[in-house]
Amino acid sequence: MTKKKIENLLKKSSKILFKKLPQKIRVEYSPKKEYGDYSTNLPLELAKEIKQDPLKIAQNILSQILKQKLNMFEKAEVKKPGFINFFLKESYLQKQVREIIKKEENFGKLNLGKGGKANVEFISANPTGLLHIGNGRGAFFGDTLATILETVGYKVTREYYINDAKVSIQIQELGKTALGKGTAYLTPSLKSLLQKLRPHLKTLKGESEAGYFLAQNIQANIQNFIKEKLKINFDRWSSEQNLYREDKVKKVFDYFSKKNLLYKKEGAWWLKTSEFGDTKDEVLIRKTGEPTYFLSDIAYHQDKIQRGYGKIIDIWGADHQGHIKRMQAAMEMLGYKGGFVVLISQMVRLKSGKKLSKRKGEIIELNDLIKEVGLDVSRFFYLSKSLSSQ
Repeated sequence: MTKKKIENLLKKSSKILFKKLPQKIRVEYSPKKEYGDYSTNLPLELAKEIKQDPLKIAQNILSQILKQKLNMFEKAEVKKPGFINFFLKESYLQKQVREIIKKEENFGKLNLGKGGKANVEFISANPTGLLHIGNGRGAFFGDTLATILETVGYKVTREYYINDAKVSIQIQELGKTALGKGTAYLTPSLKSLLQKLRPHLKTLKGESEAGYFLAQNIQANIQNFIKEKLKINFDRWSSEQNLYREDKVKKVFDYFSKKNLLYKKEGAWWLKTSEFGDTKDEVLIRKTGEPTYFLSDIAYHQDKIQRGYGKIIDIWGADHQGHIKRMQAAMEMLGYKGGFVVLISQMVRLKSGKKLSKRKGEIIELNDLIKEVGLDVSRFFYLSKSLSSQ
C-alpha cells in the first residue's frame, strides 16, 4: 500500500511538470538501508524521453512532492545518476502496524480480482520420492501467492498436478526399482516403503504397473506431509493418468488434427508451435507411437481452460525453463484468452555446492529441514529469497 502511495505521488507530481510519462512508474524496495525504504529511477526514464539532466528532473519532481507536506517521509533525497530515495517516518510505520492489528486478516484486502477465477498450480513433484528441500521454495511461494490473490479478490484454486502416467519414463524407472531391477530414486525412505509393500509388489508383473502402484503410495505420503506438516491445503489434486483414462489426451490430439495444426515427419506427429511463437515445432507422438509428456501437459491445460479460469499460473522448476515457449504457443492454439503466467523456481543450492539428484536418490528431504528448524522458520527462510535467486 505504501509503495502504491509513492507511485501515485510520483505520477501526480510528474504530470504537473511533464507532458509524457513512462507507461509504468517503478518504485522498488531499496537494497541498502542508506538508500532509504523505497527508491525510484523515474528521473532516468524521463531523461530518455525529454533529453534533460536526470538529476535536475529528480530535483523538480521531489520539490513538487515536498510541497504537499506529507506526514509519511522522514526525508527524501536525490542521488546520482538520477534516483529519488524515500525514508519513511517511524511514526508512519507505527501507524501502519496499528492498522494491521486493528484490521487483522482484513488488512490489505482489495477487490482487484472482482471474484474472477484463478488457478495456481505449484509443487507438482514427480511421485518418485518424498519432497526434498528444492521443492520447498515452490511450495511456500505458491501458497503465499494464492493467499495474496485471494486477498485482492480472486476465487483461487490451489492445484497439484500428479505426474503418474504409466507410459512415463520416471514411472517405468520407478517400476524397475520396485521390482528389484534398478536403483533409481532409491533413498532410505523409499527402501523402507518398499519393505512394507514387498508382498504386494511380488504380484505385479510389469514395470509400468509396479511403478504406478508404488507412485500411488508415495503420493499418499506426499499429500499427508503437505497437509499435516507444511499446513498447505490444496483444493484439487489432478492426475496425469486420469487424463489418459478419460481420453482427454486423445481429445486434445484430435482437436489439433481438426484444426490442421499437426503434420507427420519421420514417423512422428509434430505440432506447429513455431507458427505461434515457439522456436521450433514440437513432437506430440513419437515414431514408436508413444505420446510425449508435452501432449498430456497440453491436455491438462485444456482441462484447466474448460474449468473457466481467467488467470492460470504455473510454478515450475528450473529444469522446465525450456518448456515455457511451447506451452505458451499451445495455450494460444487452444484459443485461451485469459492470463497465462509461468513462474520459474530456481534451484536451491547447498552450502557445499553439491547438487541434489532425485533420480540417484541423493536428496535432503524437506521433512528433515522442518524437523530441524520448524515450519515457520523454514517458510520464512524460503520466502525471504526471490523465486529467481539461487
